[in-house]
Parts: sequence; C-alpha cells; structure tokens
Amino acid sequence: MKARAEELTERPSTTPGHDPVDRVLPWSLAAATFAGLYLVAMLRAHTLLGGYDLATFSQAAWLITSGRAPFVTIRGLHLLGDHSYLIFYPIAWLTSVLPTVPTLLAVQAASLAAGIVPLWALARRVVGLGVAAAVGLSLAYAVFPAMHNVNFFDFHPEVLVVPALIGAVLFALTDRWWLYAGCVALALASREDISVVVVFLGVLLVIEGRRRAGVATTAAGLAWLVLTTQVLQPHYAGRFVQTAFLERYGDGIGEIVATMAGDPVRVLGDLFSTQNGVFVVALLGPVLFLPLLAPRYLLPVVPLEILYLLSSRPTAHTIQAQYTVSAIAMVFVATAMALPRLSRLLARRWALPSWAPAAVLVVVGMTGHTLLANDSLRTRPWALRTRDGVDQARLDAARLIPPGAVVSGTDRMWPLVSERETLYNFPSPWEGYEASNDPVPLEERREGVEYLLIDTVDQVQWYRSRADALRRLVPELGATLVFDRAGILVYELPSGRRDPGDESSATDGGVGDPADESVRGQG
Repeated sequence: MKARAEELTERPSTTPGHDPVDRVLPWSLAAATFAGLYLVAMLRAHTLLGGYDLATFSQAAWLITSGRAPFVTIRGLHLLGDHSYLIFYPIAWLTSVLPTVPTLLAVQAASLAAGIVPLWALARRVVGLGVAAAVGLSLAYAVFPAMHNVNFFDFHPEVLVVPALIGAVLFALTDRWWLYAGCVALALASREDISVVVVFLGVLLVIEGRRRAGVATTAAGLAWLVLTTQVLQPHYAGRFVQTAFLERYGDGIGEIVATMAGDPVRVLGDLFSTQNGVFVVALLGPVLFLPLLAPRYLLPVVPLEILYLLSSRPTAHTIQAQYTVSAIAMVFVATAMALPRLSRLLARRWALPSWAPAAVLVVVGMTGHTLLANDSLRTRPWALRTRDGVDQARLDAARLIPPGAVVSGTDRMWPLVSERETLYNFPSPWEGYEASNDPVPLEERREGVEYLLIDTVDQVQWYRSRADALRRLVPELGATLVFDRAGILVYELPSGRRDPGDESSATDGGVGDPADESVRGQG
C-alpha cells in the first residue's frame, strides 16, 4: 500500500519541471486563459458596464501620461493618497501609445492568466505532480470563480499580486532569491495592505526552515507598511484615509485598535457572521476545500482576510471584487501542496490513477464557475456583444462633451469621458465632495463645471438622493438641457456660474422641470 501511495504522486521519469512539455504547456494554458478573460472583459466594456474603478484608473492614466499629478477628481484624492499604487505608473505609461481601456483590461487579464505559469512550476518542481495532475490544477485555476470575478469587475492594478505571490513561494522554495525578491517587490508595489501578506509570507518561510529569508521578508513587509501608511499616503492625502475601511470600530488607527481590543466578543461576532461564512465557502468550495489539508500555506493571507471580513465595505465580504487577489494566489499554492496528500488518503481505500484528484478538482471547479462566476455561461456573456438603444444614447451623449470640458456625471457615464483633468461624481463638487489635499479651492471647482452627464436608467447608480440633487441643482446652476434620450441627460452650464448656495445664482427660466426628467428616467 505504501508503494501504491508513492506511485500516486505520479513523479515523472524526467526531472519535474524540466520535461519539454513544461516549456510549452503552462504558457499555452495561460494564453488560452488570457484570451477568455480578455474577451469577457472587453465585452463588458463594449456594453458600457464599466463604472467607478475603470473610470478612476482611466483618468489617472490620462493624467500621468499628460504629465499632470494624478489627482483623481472622481475620488477627490491623489492616486497615491488612496492606495500606494506605485505599480500603476508603468501600466499608465503603456496607455500613452495604446488605447486606455483595452490596455488596462489586457494588463489585468494577462496578470491573472500569468498565475498559471508559476503555479505549474510549483506543482511540478516543488510538489512533484505529474503532467496530468498539473494540467488539472491549472484548469481549476483557469475557471476559479473568484479570479473571474476580479477580472470582470472594472480594473485594479493589484491583480499583479496573484502571479507575484505564487512566484514568490516558488522561488523561495527553490532557493532562487533574486527572483523571489523581485516578486516580493512587485507585490509590495501593488498596494499597501499587501505588505501584511508579505509580513506573514516571511513567517511561512521561517516555518519552512528558511529563517534568514523569512526574517528579512517580515522586516521588509513591516517597513513598507509603516512607510506607505504613515509617510507616503499621508503626504498625498493629508492622512491615512483607509482607516475608513474599519470605520465601524472608530475614526483612526488608535481608536480602532482600542475598540477591537476592548470588545473582542463584538469582533468575533462580526467575523463569524453568516455572510463571512458564505464567503469562505465560495472561496474554498471550488477547490474542494483542499487548502485545509495544507493550512500553513494559507497563513500569509489569513490576517489580511480577517481585516477585510471585519470591514464595513460590502464587497470585501464577497468573491465579487478585487479584495480576493492575495487569497486567490495562496489558495492555489495550498491546493497544489494538498494534492499529493489527498492522493495518499484516497490510495488507502481505492486504487485510483494519480490524476483522479485533479480531474475531480476540475469538475468541481467548473461547477463552481457556473454557479459563482459573473461571466459564466449561466449569465449569457455573449449577449454583451449587442448594445441597446440606451447604450447608443450614452455614446451619443458623451460625444457632445468637448475634450477637456469639466464634467459632473453619474457612474455609468464616467468611463466614456474619463480622459480629462476634471470629472466629478455627481452631485459633486456642489454636494458630497470630500476631497483630501485638493490643490484647487472648492469654490473654483464649483464654478468650473461645464456639463452634467446623467444616466437615469441604471438604478444601481441612479438613486433617490441623486434625483433630488438634480432637481435642486439644475435651476440653481441655470443649466440648460441639451440632450434627452432614453433616460440619458446632458445639461450645459452657463459660463457665469456661481455657488448654488448664493441665492442670486438661481434662475427660474430657460430650463424645464428636472424632476420630470428624473422620474421618466427612473421608469
């Protein structure tokens, strides 16, 4: 039986990872995965389903390539004051010669697909899986619903963390330290909270017997965490703004820590909620919960995931958004490490071929993709190739806006007009504009708006407070309705605008009742 268990690890006759197939197959699988991911992302963009994040990074890319500081007016914050997105700068430079949205989506799809390459090498060289089992593991990754949902959710530069973390584990366990350092640096440059993952990646290396590298990694992660949260981001934003992520526990780091330490029962109740339980099932279910057979490889992501699951950000409690990028990487590292153990467990009872566990993993993964991925066949993604009358109205409305004009608009319209210096989240900058370290006075921003670009059709982003704001602001600003089709509205503001708080700026003439337009759009 022992001999049979060893046989089931399917160790090839050639050195794992050096078979000729290892130079072709992982790249072929990654290329095919990229093609699928990029296709659905571009279909989503074609149907104008992009929103906040796609517009934010499109504007930031335009500002960077135009030689301007990336103060993103949609957010009211410098790009590096929001998160330490240092890796976004070279990505943005690509858009100086390539179209912005297709380039951003291509970088995202390529980053996610590239995770297959180090995963394959890890499976073959470190774990010792055979070709069939490595293919099964790669296919399970290729259909992983959390990964697909990140790809389908606008654009986020931190997706580079996925191949970087898998590569870091691979290079650490094969003692290729310069490549390891490069992967860690790439991960750290992606976003400041990834430094928490790097800190505990160092702890994992200590457990693995690589004490010196582990201590250095932990020290680097801690140093970067302090540098980004206490120096870099406060420099651009005036403070560390991401404490809002845990605002249910307080306003600043000190108050948050004191609240959590003083009421651990509350913290545990928040952590072990039904919603968070559903999240864990959605994340681990598509890989048969195999990471639980190799739990130490989940260690690097557990502390950060706990913070996410305690946050007040709804999407951080789901597999729908970018908050799973580090978890995706380590879930598959742990899955790769668990497959031989599963083979040995099964060999005690059944005589199964070595590729059987990986084959089951693929079937379960495809089932998970069908049920949980936002681009699965269940959602009919091919329907996204067709634009409807509202989409055409959105495009025609956006074409009315001159290049460089200052615009305040709603979410669905932002990606169409994001390549300009100033674009606001309506009803900003008149209401709700909470900028940090803004280089332009608020009064000047209010006086500079030239157009309102409003989508009243998409109910996700056209809520009552926005309709009420439009009803108030149109007469106060003296705005003229110049486009009204299929619930898409464009208002032009006069050149002599004043703050609507000044009663002398209000006018009763020249504009129809915006309430009527809002109601018609909502219907």
